[in-house]
Amino acid sequence: MVETNTLKKLKEELKSYEDMVPVNNMGKWSRSVAIKSYKEKIENLETLIGFAGQFYSGSDMKEKEIFVEGCVEAVRVMGSLEQNEETEDLDIKTNETGDPDFMYNWIRNKSGK
Repeated sequence: MVETNTLKKLKEELKSYEDMVPVNNMGKWSRSVAIKSYKEKIENLETLIGFAGQFYSGSDMKEKEIFVEGCVEAVRVMGSLEQNEETEDLDIKTNETGDPDFMYNWIRNKSGK
């Protein structure tokens, strides 16, 4: 399997949290949450890398690594774009109403209060 720079960084971060010695219960909790989060991210990234690697038809490992890295980056950018689109949609709704309390009312309505 190709190991991208992002995957290497995630594995280093995971290792640092695994090596960390918590001082109190809050430290134990935050350490366990971080470890779980990093393991999930690593698993998802490894799945994505394996999936992207299937589409590379060449035999040069360096080119395959570049191809896979590009695919991973493309997925990351698409995720960012989707998040920005949701934010822009919300901004448009706010501007269309002209109501300065729009967000407050929207949040209140969403929470059922």
